[in-house]
Amino acid sequence: MKRIGFLFVCFLWLGFLCAQDISLRGENNAVFIYRATKDSLSNYFEDEFKLRIDRGVFTFGMSFKAELPKYRESSPISELNPSQIITQWQDRYVQLSFDDLRLRGGTIEEAFGVGLMLRAWNDTDNNFDKRLEGAQVAYFNDQFRLATVYGGAKYDLEEVKINKDDIIAGSDFEYKLFDQFQIGASAVQYKQKNWVTSMRSYTNWDLFGGRISFNSDLFDLNAEYAELLRYHNTHDQNGTALYGQSSIYIHNFTFTGGYKKYARFKYPYADLPTLNHYDELLYNYGDINYEEGLLGEIKFQQSVTNEYILNYSEAWNDDFKVRYANAYFNYTCNLEQFMIITELETVERNDEYQKSWEKEIIPSITTNFFHLSVPLQIKFQYAMNSEEDLNYITNINTQKKYHKPYLQIDSTLYNWFSYSIFAQYQIDEGKEMMKNKVYLGTEVIVNVAKHTELKLFVGKEKGGKVCRNGVCKYQPPFEGLKLSLNTRF
Repeated sequence: MKRIGFLFVCFLWLGFLCAQDISLRGENNAVFIYRATKDSLSNYFEDEFKLRIDRGVFTFGMSFKAELPKYRESSPISELNPSQIITQWQDRYVQLSFDDLRLRGGTIEEAFGVGLMLRAWNDTDNNFDKRLEGAQVAYFNDQFRLATVYGGAKYDLEEVKINKDDIIAGSDFEYKLFDQFQIGASAVQYKQKNWVTSMRSYTNWDLFGGRISFNSDLFDLNAEYAELLRYHNTHDQNGTALYGQSSIYIHNFTFTGGYKKYARFKYPYADLPTLNHYDELLYNYGDINYEEGLLGEIKFQQSVTNEYILNYSEAWNDDFKVRYANAYFNYTCNLEQFMIITELETVERNDEYQKSWEKEIIPSITTNFFHLSVPLQIKFQYAMNSEEDLNYITNINTQKKYHKPYLQIDSTLYNWFSYSIFAQYQIDEGKEMMKNKVYLGTEVIVNVAKHTELKLFVGKEKGGKVCRNGVCKYQPPFEGLKLSLNTRF
């Protein structure tokens, strides 16, 4: 079967080469990784090739990846087999695009509304590919949009309880009543293969929801509601999700408010809005089945030069024993020769079930000298953390306090050479100075050709949200070397 698929791709490729008026785009990314870990292997290599061909209304796309051996960064394994060479199609699809109709078969991505009911996408930050293999139809014009999807999960993702045999079918409808006001409705059925049994049995999830959207120069409102019915032989769980956000614009001020309420809505293909600046769900912090929260934000654009943002949010479970509070302040001063960004963020988490409490205070200042002959950006951040946990053996609360000063310098030389240098020192109170953790690293990017980029990272980093050379992403802790070569054509 794989040989037939390969021959099909070859014939398709030859047919396109013989055709005229075609557009060919592609990319190849080769990565070598050396990890300073205690794993049985420390060297890994992966290569991903992407290709897209367009001719008229027809599009063909594919990407192929080889991993030697396969290594999952989000959940490292203790023993690796050097013969575990993984080669697989990351995606393959064909698509027909007309003026108001799009037909697609193969690997598909889809999102209904803000993602309460369905968001099938490649979550590269967490290394979870939630895309589907199936068919997608979308019809749209100036008045309405109708999208339908049917497919199965691409991969087994045990961490989020997704099985390759899972099936999703859903439709989404959006109608514009007038220029500023839209309504929408969605229906999704998800058949999830049970992990706890060797027999082929499924848990069924039925979801229904609707949304409204109003946008004008003075006021906007976006709200969405969804209901979930989960059952296996008998109905055993009902869930609801409500999310809304609204803004009012008065002169130089923008006032924003938001509300969320998720009750028994832990569903693998939902992408629930966090409704806080730190971008974290209460669901992820405690073993709970209910989350409610509020958001308030004031933005003041004094002039082109000065902007102020004040953001505060809270979240809690149904009995207020698990709580979350997040405050954020930002002042941006954008002058002709440079820009200064001052930020202060606090995050407080409290779980009375686990007898744990944590608070972070994170002030930072970023200076960007973008008009210099050699652009330079300097960021200094000083995080202060306090934690308290119950030791179940001694039944005594243990407290920890530590400080994390962080310095990062980014620059670009001659439009072909960029570098980022960072240093972080974690100071644990009560620990000897020489035993504190130090994180040092540098990333260099060189444009070795017009469409070819060489990137090298060497060092040790704590992980989390990482921003370097203008790109931000979430990644796990890492120590070692990464060398990548990216070519686009």
